[in-house]
Amino acid sequence: MVWAPRLLLLVAVLAASPALRAADTYDAAAVLAAARSANAIYKRHVSEIAAQIQDGDPQVRQQAILTLGQLIDPQTLKLLLPLLQSAQEPSDQIAAATACGRIGSTVAVPSLRALVDGSTDSQVRLAALNAMVQIKAAQPQDYLNRAKDPDPVLNGDGLTNAGTLAYDKASDALAQGLSSSRDQITRRMCAIGLGRIGDKAQAPALIDALGDADPGVRRYAAEALVKLNYTPAIPYLLMALEGDIAAVYINRCLMLLSGQDFGYDWRDNEIARVNAVEKGFQWWSDNAEALSK
Repeated sequence: MVWAPRLLLLVAVLAASPALRAADTYDAAAVLAAARSANAIYKRHVSEIAAQIQDGDPQVRQQAILTLGQLIDPQTLKLLLPLLQSAQEPSDQIAAATACGRIGSTVAVPSLRALVDGSTDSQVRLAALNAMVQIKAAQPQDYLNRAKDPDPVLNGDGLTNAGTLAYDKASDALAQGLSSSRDQITRRMCAIGLGRIGDKAQAPALIDALGDADPGVRRYAAEALVKLNYTPAIPYLLMALEGDIAAVYINRCLMLLSGQDFGYDWRDNEIARVNAVEKGFQWWSDNAEALSK
């Protein structure tokens, strides 16, 4: 039950009660007495929960921690913050991080960040990061740090968010993720992120990704090269067209980078597609010197 936000509501209800009103006035002393009574009930409720936090049963203990979060009372952080630092077991820290996120106070951020950076348990790190996001306290550097996390879920989340935020310091990590992540969604997001950041030094990683096993990665790598306006990638886009994978998107990117339409249509027969690619290579040989710079 969420007590704290309801104390003022209880006082207001009592103030409006017919028993406390007489000729449009009410007994202020009675209202204050009722408020003190409600506050005493709330404090007793919190004390009972605090006692349960020390219970030997993990389920009782963790439910009590989560209940503190449901109170949405910043005053309960004095009970929760010590749990982030020295809880009996990781599941207690996860519950405490979840409760801190629910409360939403930035007071918890230093302790949460310490967990994100220092806990050896990946689930604890994830819960702490999620709490920081809920509090709206996660910074681009926090995501970049997670991009180096050995846990694939945290690693993917870090890369995805660093790329989405176009955090320029993340370009090396995104290039590494693009080439080495086992998760195709993460590789796609790395390609998108590199396009958003616009670091031409990472163009080679995007060119390599044109041969990725996932069509989506090929598409977003090609689109990122267009955003970088990296014209030296034109022959590599032509080679990617030869594979006829994600060809619609790659051909569109080729047209945007080169300013040419070589007549490629993925629906054509193989001979027509080969001829279109050859036309592109011929054009490139005539213009490579100017466009390779």
